Amino acid sequence: VWFVDHYFERRAEALVNILEARAADVVALQEMTPELLDLLLSQPFIQENYVVSDIVGASVEPYGVLLLSRLPVADWYFFPLP
Repeated sequence: VWFVDHYFERRAEALVNILEARAADVVALQEMTPELLDLLLSQPFIQENYVVSDIVGASVEPYGVLLLSRLPVADWYFFPLP
């Protein structure tokens, strides 16, 4: 995803539609923002089907990465790159 506000609503709607239609087992999103995280977490299909790597937004401020998994996850680890 693109972290700027340019056409945010349209891009976010398209992303939600793609995620819901494809039902991928694992989804990796880059350049996530807190606003987009809130939108994704409000989606019933996300709440019902995915474990989310960050539900408080610590890894997406001001923008960052997010993982969604339908597969069981024992633990999440983030390794900052230099």
